[in-house]
Amino acid sequence: MNLYPNRSFTLLELVIVLTILAALAGSLLVSLGTSSDHAEAGIRELRAGELREALRRFRADTGYFPGEGLFAPDTTNGVLRPASPPAPFANTAEWEAWLTSPANLLMLIRAPATASTIDTSDPYAWALIGSAEPLVTWSPERRRGWRGPYLRAESVGWVELATQIDQSGALNAAPSLLPVRVPALSNGQSFQPLGAGQPFAWWSAPTGDPRAEVLSSPQGRPLYLLNVAPILESPGAQLRSSFARLVSSGDDGVYVEHALLDTTPPGQRTPAALDASGLIPVGPYSDDFGLFLVR
Repeated sequence: MNLYPNRSFTLLELVIVLTILAALAGSLLVSLGTSSDHAEAGIRELRAGELREALRRFRADTGYFPGEGLFAPDTTNGVLRPASPPAPFANTAEWEAWLTSPANLLMLIRAPATASTIDTSDPYAWALIGSAEPLVTWSPERRRGWRGPYLRAESVGWVELATQIDQSGALNAAPSLLPVRVPALSNGQSFQPLGAGQPFAWWSAPTGDPRAEVLSSPQGRPLYLLNVAPILESPGAQLRSSFARLVSSGDDGVYVEHALLDTTPPGQRTPAALDASGLIPVGPYSDDFGLFLVR
C-alpha cells in the first residue's frame, strides 16, 4: 500500500515557496552588502593607520612632519626651492604647489639629498639646505635625521588631482588641475559613486613616463595630511602640530573643507576635546574620514 501517493504542488504552495526563497535571497544580499561595507571601512582604517605610523616615525626621526618647519620649501633653511625646476614642472610656483600638496608623500619614500649632491635633472629629487642639511641622513649621535623609506614604494601610487587642496584643508577659491601627478596613498575604498567635489585619477607611473596609463580598476581615494603647521592657541603661544590629521573623502567621493569644527575656546582646544577616539567628525553633512596623528 502506498502511504505517500504522488501529487504535485498547488499554485499557492509554489507561490509561498518562491516568496520564502526570495526573502532569504534578499537577506543574504543585504548581509553580503553590509559585510562588503565593513570590509572597505576596515581597509580604509588599515591604510590610514599605516600612513599615520609612517608619519609618526618620520616626525620622531626628524622632529617634523613633511611640509612642516625645516621640511617646508625655502631658499636658505629647509627644502631647497629650485630656481628653475626640470620638466614636467613649468616653474617654481608649480613645483611648490606640487610638493606642498597634502596628498604628496614624496618625503616618506625618497631620501633627501644636499644642495651639492642633488640631481638637478631629476624632477622628483629633493634636497635639504642650511640648518636642515644635517637631517639628510640619520645621525646615531644626535638621534636625528632621515632614515626611511617610511612607506613601501609599491604601496604608493601616482594620482592626478583636479582640485588643489591646501595644507589647512581648504579648497582654493580658483581650483586648478595639478599638472604633475602626486605620489599618494589610497584609502582603499572603491570609487562608487565619484562625486564632483574632488575628482581625481590614478596612474600607473609619474608624469612624463611614456608607459603611464590611467588605472581602470578601483584604487580608492587619496589620503590628505592636513594642519601640520603650528596653530596659534593664545597670544604668544603655539600648540605645535597638535591638529595634524589624515583625511579622505568618503563613499560619496566628495571632499568637504575641513576646518576645525569644535567650539572650544582658544587655549583649551585639544585633539581629545574633539573626539577622544582620534576620529574627527568633519562635518554634519560629510561622510569624510579623519584620523589625528598627535593625541
